[in-house]
Amino acid sequence: PRGILDHESAGGVVLDPTGLVLVPFHAVDGATKVYVHLPGGKGSYADIHAADARSDLAVLKLLTPPADLRAVKVADARLHTTPTAAATVFPGKLVAVLAFQPAAGFAP
Repeated sequence: PRGILDHESAGGVVLDPTGLVLVPFHAVDGATKVYVHLPGGKGSYADIHAADARSDLAVLKLLTPPADLRAVKVADARLHTTPTAAATVFPGKLVAVLAFQPAAGFAP
């Protein structure tokens, strides 16, 4: 409805092709309805599957995930070659890192 303002918007990452999406908690905090916009003009309403305000992370579950939904590939990062596996992170390799700054007094 036009009379309802957007609560917040943020970027996210598809974790699983069944419709699990990682987003910042502050983007869904207090929301009664969540709609996830996906590439290609697709999208779906979602339930808040899990949420943690301390780490500012939430996992959404798409109610109607598109059939062609693909998860972001998360790799095993190895800095050094071992006897059984080669290094996957080395100078010149593009690496994206997801991290958060814990608040003062935060104890994991």
